[in-house]
Amino acid sequence: KKHVIVEKPMALSTLDADKMIETSHRNNVKLAVCHQNRFNKPIQQLRHAYEEGRFGKLVNGTASIRWNRGMDYYRQAPWRGTWELDGGTLMNQCIHDIDLLQWMMGGEVESVYAQTGTFLRDIEGEDFGSVIIRFKNGAIGMIEGSACVYPKNLEETLSIFGEKGTVVIGGLAVNKIETWRFEDGKDSEDEILKAQEGDPDTV
Repeated sequence: KKHVIVEKPMALSTLDADKMIETSHRNNVKLAVCHQNRFNKPIQQLRHAYEEGRFGKLVNGTASIRWNRGMDYYRQAPWRGTWELDGGTLMNQCIHDIDLLQWMMGGEVESVYAQTGTFLRDIEGEDFGSVIIRFKNGAIGMIEGSACVYPKNLEETLSIFGEKGTVVIGGLAVNKIETWRFEDGKDSEDEILKAQEGDPDTV
């Protein structure tokens, strides 16, 4: 028997995900989902600040994935853009950011409301989706996921707002701190931003 690492997303339905978990338990093997963005240096810094309670009461968090995926991308493989094997922009392009938002905002979700549409791409799934999440701790999360940004990828940004802190991590792959402000004064935004200058991870 071997432990299993699966690529994102874990599954396209909770039924399939539950079957995977049950199978791993039955066979006494570990099942892990690859969410490598958790190991980006800025994300690790953000997580450390969260675990230290520097934000105080969490208010809201936003994940903005403003990308471009043209029909040439979808034509590269027959599964792309299909409901059965892809799941659309939110499940494919945005799943890492959904993971990060949930990880930073307290985890457990109380309710979800979404609007999606297929505006520009000739695919089954959505090419744009907007989601509002109420977490069980009372905080609110927002997700904007687009494959329609002209003419190319614009940003992938995670913003976390709390009673005593604000952090925005952007760049093309949530790999660059853009805003870092905390009431406790343990560090300054200037020194945090300067420390990442020339860091290959933020280029």
